[in-house]
Amino acid sequence: MKKNWRIFCGILPFIFLMSTRGYAAYMYDGLEITPSASIQEGYDDNITYVKNNPISDAFTKLLAGIAVKQERKLESLSLDARIEEELFAQHSSFDTTSEYMNLLYKQDFSKYDQLKVSDAFSHAANPTSFENAFGSTSGRYFTYQNTLDMGYRHDLTEQLAVNFRYANDLLDFTSKSVSNSSLNTVGTGLEYAFDSATILKTDYDYNYRDFYPGLSATENEVSAGLRRYFTPQLYVDLRSGADFINSFNGQNYIQPLYKASLTDDLDENTQTSISFEKQYTTTGYTQDLFNTWRVSANYIRNLNSRITATVNIFYGNGDYISTDIQEKYTGASIGVSYELTKNAKLTLSYTFSKDDSTLPTNSYTKNVVYLGAIYEF
Repeated sequence: MKKNWRIFCGILPFIFLMSTRGYAAYMYDGLEITPSASIQEGYDDNITYVKNNPISDAFTKLLAGIAVKQERKLESLSLDARIEEELFAQHSSFDTTSEYMNLLYKQDFSKYDQLKVSDAFSHAANPTSFENAFGSTSGRYFTYQNTLDMGYRHDLTEQLAVNFRYANDLLDFTSKSVSNSSLNTVGTGLEYAFDSATILKTDYDYNYRDFYPGLSATENEVSAGLRRYFTPQLYVDLRSGADFINSFNGQNYIQPLYKASLTDDLDENTQTSISFEKQYTTTGYTQDLFNTWRVSANYIRNLNSRITATVNIFYGNGDYISTDIQEKYTGASIGVSYELTKNAKLTLSYTFSKDDSTLPTNSYTKNVVYLGAIYEF
């Protein structure tokens, strides 16, 4: 009865909101504030992320969120925060409440100096992306993650710029089988523009990965890359270099890295990108070096003024050096949204994910279907 009442309270606002047009945002003291709410009905055929005897169930997901923006002449601020409640029809012990927040701040001190700070926080029982799921420990458990990125850029000349950066990533798990971890990164780089279409980049990063309780590892990464614009909307990024690694087992490694991506805004209605990455790296889940390569592709298409389609594809393949565990991860999602009014839309999506691992407890196959409604006040 209690669950039915919560679901009813979530559905009730849409009975009224879907028939109104409302306003896109509210203004207060220079801030643009946009509240939002959504309700989704779905089906998950593997709630517990296991290979054998998976638990399946229908669920209701309720969401309340707010977006705040401020634009000034030399600075901008944006904040997105939301709370999600997932209620299962048959297995209420798996009901969860998750929180997410994303902050972005930009400051131009002069036409030569820029500061950019971003922070992303999540408290969730599910991986927030295919990239996060690849190489992670399987099972249903809550993860607290906070990722801070700070970057400072100074233009030395019209063609040459230097940048400095610091990043911190914290992972805290409710699962006792996984140690908490942190990653600190300090780096610097140079950018040289040969012309408006060709930019050369060189970078150095120092990474320190620490598990508590557990071991630590360090990486010194040196790389050089090139960005080439073929049109103002189409460009390619190429990067290669080397990692000098002192791993958790005390051994030293020198390994190559390769990265490539292609981004294209085909027209005002279509965006697409594809990326490839091969590198020896550490992860926040296992105290071992991960030899991995991965490829991902994204496609967004406005079919007309009301209908938008999205497609995401991911594949990753990796080997843990010390334990010799092999991981293969496949993920794909497709979704479509229909704009009912300026503020309201209906959504339908399907997500497939599969983890093939030589460690049996890390393998699973998962299918999730969503049907929902979103309203921005």
